[in-house]
Amino acid sequence: MAQGPRVIAALDVGNHRVLALIAELSESDEMVIRGVGLAPSSGMRSGQVVQMKPVVAAIKAAAEEAELMAKLPAEKVVASVAGIFVSGRLTRAAISMGAREREVNMSDLEALHDAVRRQPLPAGHTVLNVVSPTYSLDDQDGLLDPQSMVGRHLAVDAYVLACQESPVRTIEKAINEAGLEVEEFLFAPVAAADATLTADERRLGAIVIDIGYGSTSYAAFSGDKLLASG
Repeated sequence: MAQGPRVIAALDVGNHRVLALIAELSESDEMVIRGVGLAPSSGMRSGQVVQMKPVVAAIKAAAEEAELMAKLPAEKVVASVAGIFVSGRLTRAAISMGAREREVNMSDLEALHDAVRRQPLPAGHTVLNVVSPTYSLDDQDGLLDPQSMVGRHLAVDAYVLACQESPVRTIEKAINEAGLEVEEFLFAPVAAADATLTADERRLGAIVIDIGYGSTSYAAFSGDKLLASG
């Protein structure tokens, strides 16, 4: 039995305004925007909540406007964040798959990604996103998906975006109080790059600059990898 389109909701809580978007994703991965909502906000500064009530009210107003246009609910949202509380670095992690060669499976990849997320971070920080992973299996480098390949030592190189927990948890609390649930947080310029850059631009090199009302952030790509951000 064929499933209906998947509903995706996105939220950008900015310093000057809140933008909500509702779209449908078909089985063929075609996205159609169904609703957009926009509301002014006065409770944010440099990407952080400084006054809860006006931020909650703006989120609620933007979400309701998008829902009214789309005639669809926005219950879970992907929310963007940006500010000086987000930082990134290139990280490498590795695991041993045992004494004998065997096929790489999903459990191996999950263990490897857990190892990336367990890398030491400054106190009060947590991993926001793991971006552009490429894998190495024994002496093979630059693998995009090593599943079903045979080897003993598996490693990953990825760009890890980390953030101070307090500002992000406060944004999440504001979203929750507006009646929504956060499915995932994304660093704003990385989300913008996913939406705007072509495959050639990511491969040859490009910088996406997200110029906001109170802060500016960027993401630099080359070789189809995120190499720097700020």
